[in-house]
Amino acid sequence: MISKKLLKTFGMLADEIEVKLSEGFSLALLKQMNSTFPLSELSLLLKEITDQKKRSFALNMNIQIKTLSSKPFPDSQLITILRTKYAKEKTKILFYQEIFNLIFDIYGEPEELTADRFLSEERRIIGKYGPAHYYWGLRMFPIKDDSIEQRFFDFGKQLTTFTDVSKEVAVTGDLTFPKDEAKEEKESSLVAKERGLRVKAEKEVESLKKQLRSLEKSKSHLQQKNELLTLERLTLQAKLEKQTANEQLKIQDYEDKIVKLKTGEQRIIQRYEAALNKMKEENSSCNITLNEAGKMLLEYLQQGIEQYVAQLKAGLEIRTEREQLRGKINDHFQLMNALELLLEEAKIPDVPDVRVAPKKNAEGHSALQIEASPKTNNQSDETIRSQTGTFYRMDHGGYIKLENGAAFNIPESMVNSLALEHEAEVECEPTRRADGSTHYFIRVLLQGDDTYAPITQYMGYIELGEHFKFYCVDISDPTRRFPLYDKDAEIQKPKDGDPCLFNVAHGGEHARLSKLFTRYEKEYLTKENLKKEQSVKGSSGTGSKEKFGQAVAEVEPFLEGCKIVIIGGLKKWFDSIVEETGAEFYHDNGETSARIHPKLRRADALFYLITANSHEATTSCIPIAKEHNIPHFKIEGSKSNLRKLLWENRDSIRKNKRQ
Repeated sequence: MISKKLLKTFGMLADEIEVKLSEGFSLALLKQMNSTFPLSELSLLLKEITDQKKRSFALNMNIQIKTLSSKPFPDSQLITILRTKYAKEKTKILFYQEIFNLIFDIYGEPEELTADRFLSEERRIIGKYGPAHYYWGLRMFPIKDDSIEQRFFDFGKQLTTFTDVSKEVAVTGDLTFPKDEAKEEKESSLVAKERGLRVKAEKEVESLKKQLRSLEKSKSHLQQKNELLTLERLTLQAKLEKQTANEQLKIQDYEDKIVKLKTGEQRIIQRYEAALNKMKEENSSCNITLNEAGKMLLEYLQQGIEQYVAQLKAGLEIRTEREQLRGKINDHFQLMNALELLLEEAKIPDVPDVRVAPKKNAEGHSALQIEASPKTNNQSDETIRSQTGTFYRMDHGGYIKLENGAAFNIPESMVNSLALEHEAEVECEPTRRADGSTHYFIRVLLQGDDTYAPITQYMGYIELGEHFKFYCVDISDPTRRFPLYDKDAEIQKPKDGDPCLFNVAHGGEHARLSKLFTRYEKEYLTKENLKKEQSVKGSSGTGSKEKFGQAVAEVEPFLEGCKIVIIGGLKKWFDSIVEETGAEFYHDNGETSARIHPKLRRADALFYLITANSHEATTSCIPIAKEHNIPHFKIEGSKSNLRKLLWENRDSIRKNKRQ
């Protein structure tokens, strides 16, 4: 049940009353403000409540009535005082608030309060609280309903009769309504229900009409939107068709131009081939080289360009003639570029063109994926199988020579990416594509040694010299100053002061850029830091013959008479290195290590390559070396490491020399 103490003021929302009920009680209060003083109804209500509630009612109304608790409460005195104060508005509000407090319990739980339920429980409420309570409950009912109003009107007429009956109930304990009144009550209840159903049906009809109007409005809006979308689709379709037609015209125009260019190119090539053949016939008496012939052809092309430019400067009135001259000039420039590229390629070994891309293999080691040009008819199908090869360093990039004699180039960027060094041993796994081209997957088996490379690599910086010519300068010795190769300057576009790595071929005059450092690397690689880096690497560049390798090359063989055993890899990888020392060389690839055991017992040193060896070979050979006090060493994956091990441990190997 709802506690009346939680009500702050009548008509205001209490803690446990819903908002709708609060608003209903407020409306009921306003309705009572214009009514006259309910003398008889109040008298009947006071008769149904206890003296204690009467005293609380008088106290809350600020009415002082002195009575003894043993005597009945003077109802007439209270009513008289209320009639004198009823004219005041504040008194009216307070009066109906207190009436509401007296009858509040008859409504039950707010969430379950409805007009039908309240009417259906009429007998129970009258039997429990009395007819006056039920009358005031109808009068101040918080929900507006026609059935409540009709019952309130009918019940007000019968209030005196119900009061008499209630007195009989108090004596007999049984509530029995007069027969006619019960019938009238039933009829009025049915009328009220029918009225309620009619009102409810009218509300539902009105709601359905509103929904229908909303749906019709939405349908009209969707139709308009559909018409707009259809119009927009047709507009876009027409625009697309027009654009497609224009693109087809452009494609046809480009195809016509390509045919014209190819025809003009073929004519130019035929003309200059004839000129070249004529020049060869004229110079057949002298031994002219390819470079000289190329230079002569370049001069001839340059003269032709100058003639065409002079004609353009002189002025031509016809636009098509000017376009033809500019096209000839463009053809001359393209031919000169192709000729220069041909002359450059003539300086390197005759190898197929390749395209390269770095990649990681399944083991996580550095590898290279290389795409080669389609195989010619005279190439063997053996190139489809995996093959080993050797990498050879050049001043810019290098090339790999396979065991079948085939070779292909590798650019400088891939050399840096895989950290390849001179004479590195690699495995090349080719794959044939649908278009006939071949691409290689390269894995490093044994790293090489740049000490023996035909180049010297320097760490330095770019310097802009006279006549806008770029130079590469060694950071440790500014007197080492080499002109930068023109193609490198054109492609990489260096700036004055940029730090870089550059290569110079032995006996060469030009520098080739190995790496031009990025903006983030430049922040660290100042000239001071470059000097520190260079001081760690040595005063001369990598690959210099002044380093360890030159010292080894110039001394006498330092392991003559000694026997060296190497397990793992291929024998050809180590032949040249061991041969430099003068020692006898025995090798096994690790697959049949038991065959090498007799020679190992008489050897002076054991070397094993973990990266290209089986675990069984290693575990079977090392115990034999320990048993016979043979020094054994692990090769750390490069030829330079093997050279270093042989040199640094030469004394212990010679000391262990066996007869």
